[in-house]
Amino acid sequence: MNSSMLRTIGIVFLVAGFFIDDIVESFTVVNNIEVVELGLSQPSDEISSIVAPIDDIITDENDRLSMAVFNKVCADRINKWPELNQQEFNDVYVSAAKRFFGDSMANKYEPLDRFLVKVIMDVTGDDIHSLSSEERSKIVNRLNGIAWYLIK
Repeated sequence: MNSSMLRTIGIVFLVAGFFIDDIVESFTVVNNIEVVELGLSQPSDEISSIVAPIDDIITDENDRLSMAVFNKVCADRINKWPELNQQEFNDVYVSAAKRFFGDSMANKYEPLDRFLVKVIMDVTGDDIHSLSSEERSKIVNRLNGIAWYLIK
């Protein structure tokens, strides 16, 4: 195996091992009612124009909440990875989503996968490269924007 593949596998296992705990810690239970405080601000007009369609794509309230928390945690984590390329981010995002959501959203929201790919790929492009701080910042803003729209 080449070093890039080993690094990718290592990152996936590392994130998978720690990712779920961060999501679970995002929930607070008050009188057996889940209360989620994500600390999100309304996105800029520019970000809103990109991510607002998520509001019409995911309709189930539980799915909206889960997807909001998932994207907020991803946004919070992206800058904690010292080196991250476009493919590694995609792999980690997809692997974490599969682990977090299981089959609960599989084929439930037909345009969701295309929407998410477009949101990210419009920043990163198709070629595999290390994500710049500007690209990371744009991804963070988009993921937080998605989360905001889902819980607004």
